Amino acid sequence: MPEDVTAALEWQTHERLLCPGCGHPRDESMSHEDHGPTYAASATRCRACEAKDAAIAEWRDSGASTAGLYFSAYPEP
Repeated sequence: MPEDVTAALEWQTHERLLCPGCGHPRDESMSHEDHGPTYAASATRCRACEAKDAAIAEWRDSGASTAGLYFSAYPEP
Protein backbone atom coordinates (compact mmCIF):
# COMPACT_ATOMS: atom_id res chain seq x y z
CA MET A 1 0.00 0.00 0.00
CA PRO A 2 2.77 2.57 0.75
CA GLU A 3 4.15 2.01 -2.75
CA ASP A 4 0.73 2.95 -4.15
CA VAL A 5 0.83 6.25 -2.27
CA THR A 6 4.39 6.88 -3.47
CA ALA A 7 3.39 6.13 -7.06
CA ALA A 8 0.36 8.45 -6.82
CA LEU A 9 2.48 11.29 -5.42
CA GLU A 10 5.07 10.80 -8.17
CA TRP A 11 2.32 10.88 -10.79
CA GLN A 12 0.90 14.11 -9.33
CA THR A 13 4.37 15.69 -9.37
CA HIS A 14 4.85 14.61 -12.98
CA GLU A 15 1.45 16.03 -14.00
CA ARG A 16 2.24 19.40 -12.38
CA LEU A 17 5.33 19.65 -14.60
CA LEU A 18 3.24 19.42 -17.78
CA CYS A 19 1.38 22.18 -19.58
CA PRO A 20 -2.34 21.59 -18.99
CA GLY A 21 -3.11 22.67 -22.55
CA CYS A 22 -0.76 20.51 -24.61
CA GLY A 23 0.82 18.07 -22.18
CA HIS A 24 4.40 18.99 -23.05
CA PRO A 25 6.88 19.58 -20.23
CA ARG A 26 6.60 23.16 -18.93
CA ASP A 27 10.36 23.59 -18.62
CA GLU A 28 10.66 22.86 -22.34
CA SER A 29 7.53 24.40 -23.86
CA MET A 30 7.28 27.49 -21.63
CA SER A 31 10.91 28.49 -21.73
CA HIS A 32 12.10 31.93 -22.77
CA GLU A 33 11.15 32.62 -26.38
CA ASP A 34 14.80 32.64 -27.49
CA HIS A 35 15.50 29.20 -26.06
CA GLY A 36 14.07 25.75 -26.45
CA PRO A 37 12.39 24.01 -29.34
CA THR A 38 9.83 25.48 -31.67
CA TYR A 39 6.56 23.69 -32.20
CA ALA A 40 4.16 23.16 -35.06
CA ALA A 41 0.47 22.56 -34.50
CA SER A 42 -2.14 20.64 -36.41
CA ALA A 43 -5.86 20.19 -36.01
CA THR A 44 -7.39 16.78 -35.49
CA ARG A 45 -11.12 16.34 -35.16
CA CYS A 46 -12.37 14.01 -32.45
CA ARG A 47 -15.62 12.57 -33.76
CA ALA A 48 -16.77 11.71 -30.23
CA CYS A 49 -16.29 15.31 -29.05
CA GLU A 50 -17.99 16.55 -32.20
CA ALA A 51 -21.06 14.40 -31.46
CA LYS A 52 -21.06 15.47 -27.80
CA ASP A 53 -20.78 19.17 -28.72
CA ALA A 54 -23.63 18.80 -31.23
CA ALA A 55 -25.83 17.19 -28.56
CA ILE A 56 -25.05 20.03 -26.13
CA ALA A 57 -25.87 22.65 -28.76
CA GLU A 58 -29.13 20.89 -29.65
CA TRP A 59 -30.09 20.71 -25.96
CA ARG A 60 -29.34 24.41 -25.43
CA ASP A 61 -31.12 25.43 -28.65
CA SER A 62 -34.25 23.70 -27.35
CA GLY A 63 -34.23 26.17 -24.45
CA ALA A 64 -33.44 23.54 -21.85
CA SER A 65 -30.74 24.12 -19.28
CA THR A 66 -27.57 22.06 -19.43
CA ALA A 67 -26.79 22.83 -15.77
CA GLY A 68 -25.74 19.66 -13.99
CA LEU A 69 -25.90 17.51 -17.11
CA TYR A 70 -23.03 15.31 -18.21
CA PHE A 71 -22.87 14.55 -21.90
CA SER A 72 -20.98 11.50 -23.12
CA ALA A 73 -20.32 10.03 -26.53
CA TYR A 74 -20.27 6.41 -27.61
CA PRO A 75 -19.95 4.54 -30.92
CA GLU A 76 -23.25 4.01 -32.68
CA PRO A 77 -24.19 0.36 -33.22
